[in-house]
Amino acid sequence: MELKKCRDCRTLFQYTSGPVYCSRCKLNHESLIKDIKDYLYDYPHTDIKMLSEALNISPKLIEGFIRSGRIELTSDSPIKITCDVCGVRIQHGRVCDDCQKETADSFKEVSGGGAKKEAEEAPMKSEGIRMHNRR
Repeated sequence: MELKKCRDCRTLFQYTSGPVYCSRCKLNHESLIKDIKDYLYDYPHTDIKMLSEALNISPKLIEGFIRSGRIELTSDSPIKITCDVCGVRIQHGRVCDDCQKETADSFKEVSGGGAKKEAEEAPMKSEGIRMHNRR
């Protein structure tokens, strides 16, 4: 265990795991999330500005809850966030499906290319002295 500063109130606390918030701020966040969910249930077509003003919560904090998956939005909700890569509007997470697929494909290409290259070189390395097992 280590001591860390809470991201909200800047007090030192005994950090175990997860987000870097003290227990008081975690409880506060849970309460805010419940309030946001209740408000969105009652008023499903509320935009982020109206939600922020009604509950007196910063839009950035609301966006953070959405990005982390703590708040899920319906498909017809006017609240949208933007993809960190291309800027297209998305409902949850940090990256849109297209950018996520592109990233996954590029990782496969990079990791798969190295394996193919080693497989091609393997027969060359095995030429020369060989060991035979007797039965």
